[in-house]
Amino acid sequence: MPAKLSTTVNNIDTKVKNQVNRDLIKDFYIYLRNLDTSDNYQNGLLKVIIRYAEYLGQDNTTFYQIQDKEQIITYLDSKRKTVDEDPDKKWIITWNDYLWRLKYFTDGSTTQKRKVWTPNRTKVGPRPPLST
Repeated sequence: MPAKLSTTVNNIDTKVKNQVNRDLIKDFYIYLRNLDTSDNYQNGLLKVIIRYAEYLGQDNTTFYQIQDKEQIITYLDSKRKTVDEDPDKKWIITWNDYLWRLKYFTDGSTTQKRKVWTPNRTKVGPRPPLST
């Protein structure tokens, strides 16, 4: 049975060891709620971001320290499977799905809709206050 959004949100505190990454994911969740996105959409994004944060947690790396695409591609390539494991190459779907979700999270795009979320790493500074 798929995890509910409430379970995924609770996993932010239990699975993400790095406090900076935890705070960023929580801010991103608030941003998604402010955009009035569906629970399913939020759940899918948060699951991938939490998994990536767990991967980064092995080295205690923050999202702010991700400076080039190779750091993300290394993670994505960990999802690859051999032809023997996956003869239909379905791993490519997972790879691409994770890619767009991580790009969305790390992009830092500045549209009118963005109210709180500013993940642009080139403009690291104090975070804006959380709106509820």
